[in-house]
Amino acid sequence: MAQQFRGFSTVNAGPKNNELVDIELIKRDILNVFSTRKGERLMYPNLGSVIWELIYDPMDETNKELIITDAVQIIASEPRVELIDTRVIEFEHGIRLEIDVLYRPSNVPGSLEIEFDRRAEENI
Repeated sequence: MAQQFRGFSTVNAGPKNNELVDIELIKRDILNVFSTRKGERLMYPNLGSVIWELIYDPMDETNKELIITDAVQIIASEPRVELIDTRVIEFEHGIRLEIDVLYRPSNVPGSLEIEFDRRAEENI
Protein backbone atom coordinates (compact mmCIF):
# COMPACT_ATOMS: atom_id res chain seq x y z
CA MET A 1 0.00 0.00 0.00
CA ALA A 2 1.37 3.40 -0.97
CA GLN A 3 2.08 5.90 1.78
CA GLN A 4 -0.09 9.01 1.70
CA PHE A 5 0.80 12.30 3.39
CA ARG A 6 -2.09 14.36 4.81
CA GLY A 7 -2.09 17.81 6.33
CA PHE A 8 -3.84 21.15 6.54
CA SER A 9 -3.05 24.62 5.27
CA THR A 10 -4.42 28.00 6.22
CA VAL A 11 -2.86 29.64 3.14
CA ASN A 12 -5.53 30.35 0.52
CA ALA A 13 -7.85 27.97 2.35
CA GLY A 14 -11.51 28.02 1.48
CA PRO A 15 -14.30 27.71 4.02
CA LYS A 16 -14.91 24.03 3.25
CA ASN A 17 -11.60 22.40 2.45
CA ASN A 18 -8.14 23.23 3.64
CA GLU A 19 -6.80 19.68 3.52
CA LEU A 20 -3.70 18.99 1.46
CA VAL A 21 -2.35 15.60 0.48
CA ASP A 22 0.85 14.20 -0.93
CA ILE A 23 2.75 16.49 -3.34
CA GLU A 24 0.64 19.58 -2.61
CA LEU A 25 1.29 19.14 1.12
CA ILE A 26 5.02 18.68 0.57
CA LYS A 27 5.15 21.82 -1.62
CA ARG A 28 3.29 23.85 1.02
CA ASP A 29 5.62 22.63 3.78
CA ILE A 30 8.67 23.65 1.74
CA LEU A 31 7.16 27.03 0.84
CA ASN A 32 6.40 27.65 4.53
CA VAL A 33 10.08 27.24 5.39
CA PHE A 34 11.20 29.55 2.57
CA SER A 35 8.66 32.20 3.55
CA THR A 36 9.95 32.24 7.14
CA ARG A 37 13.01 34.29 8.03
CA LYS A 38 15.69 32.28 9.79
CA GLY A 39 15.32 32.91 13.53
CA GLU A 40 11.75 34.18 13.21
CA ARG A 41 10.03 31.13 14.73
CA LEU A 42 10.02 30.87 18.50
CA MET A 43 11.80 27.73 19.74
CA TYR A 44 13.04 26.97 16.19
CA PRO A 45 15.94 29.39 15.61
CA ASN A 46 17.37 27.35 12.71
CA LEU A 47 14.07 27.08 10.82
CA GLY A 48 13.64 29.40 7.87
CA SER A 49 15.61 31.00 5.07
CA VAL A 50 18.36 33.61 4.95
CA ILE A 51 17.24 34.75 1.50
CA TRP A 52 15.05 37.50 2.97
CA GLU A 53 18.21 38.98 4.53
CA LEU A 54 19.94 39.04 1.12
CA ILE A 55 17.12 40.48 -0.96
CA TYR A 56 18.57 44.02 -1.05
CA ASP A 57 22.20 42.96 -1.45
CA PRO A 58 23.92 42.95 -4.86
CA MET A 59 23.49 39.64 -6.66
CA ASP A 60 27.15 38.69 -6.92
CA GLU A 61 28.55 35.16 -6.96
CA THR A 62 29.01 35.12 -3.18
CA ASN A 63 25.36 35.93 -2.52
CA LYS A 64 24.20 33.47 -5.18
CA GLU A 65 26.22 30.77 -3.42
CA LEU A 66 24.70 31.72 -0.05
CA ILE A 67 21.21 31.46 -1.55
CA ILE A 68 21.92 28.11 -3.20
CA THR A 69 23.48 26.75 0.01
CA ASP A 70 20.43 27.86 1.97
CA ALA A 71 18.07 26.22 -0.54
CA VAL A 72 20.08 22.99 -0.52
CA GLN A 73 19.96 22.86 3.30
CA ILE A 74 16.21 23.50 3.39
CA ILE A 75 15.48 20.82 0.78
CA ALA A 76 17.87 18.38 2.49
CA SER A 77 15.90 18.80 5.73
CA GLU A 78 12.75 17.57 3.97
CA PRO A 79 12.92 13.75 3.78
CA ARG A 80 10.04 13.51 1.29
CA VAL A 81 12.04 15.11 -1.55
CA GLU A 82 15.38 14.75 -3.26
CA LEU A 83 17.04 17.83 -4.75
CA ILE A 84 17.85 17.65 -8.46
CA ASP A 85 18.83 21.24 -9.35
CA THR A 86 18.65 24.81 -8.04
CA ARG A 87 18.82 28.08 -9.98
CA VAL A 88 18.87 31.68 -8.73
CA ILE A 89 17.49 34.37 -11.03
CA GLU A 90 17.47 38.06 -10.23
CA PHE A 91 14.50 40.05 -11.50
CA GLU A 92 13.54 43.70 -11.23
CA HIS A 93 11.94 43.47 -7.80
CA GLY A 94 13.78 40.59 -6.17
CA ILE A 95 15.03 37.05 -6.49
CA ARG A 96 13.41 33.96 -8.00
CA LEU A 97 14.55 30.56 -6.86
CA GLU A 98 13.82 27.65 -9.20
CA ILE A 99 14.16 24.22 -7.63
CA ASP A 100 13.80 20.84 -9.35
CA VAL A 101 13.04 17.94 -7.01
CA LEU A 102 12.03 14.31 -6.97
CA TYR A 103 9.11 13.58 -4.62
CA ARG A 104 9.58 10.47 -2.49
CA PRO A 105 8.56 7.69 -2.18
CA SER A 106 6.73 7.82 -5.53
CA ASN A 107 9.73 9.24 -7.48
CA VAL A 108 7.60 11.88 -9.19
CA PRO A 109 9.64 14.78 -10.61
CA GLY A 110 8.49 18.30 -9.85
CA SER A 111 9.60 21.89 -9.65
CA LEU A 112 9.07 24.86 -7.37
CA GLU A 113 9.38 28.54 -8.25
CA ILE A 114 9.69 30.80 -5.24
CA GLU A 115 9.80 34.58 -5.60
CA PHE A 116 11.29 36.79 -2.93
CA ASP A 117 9.83 40.15 -3.86
CA ARG A 118 11.15 43.40 -2.36
CA ARG A 119 7.72 44.97 -2.82
CA ALA A 120 6.15 42.36 -0.52
CA GLU A 121 8.89 43.04 2.02
CA GLU A 122 8.11 46.77 1.98
CA ASN A 123 4.40 46.15 2.67
CA ILE A 124 5.01 44.27 5.90
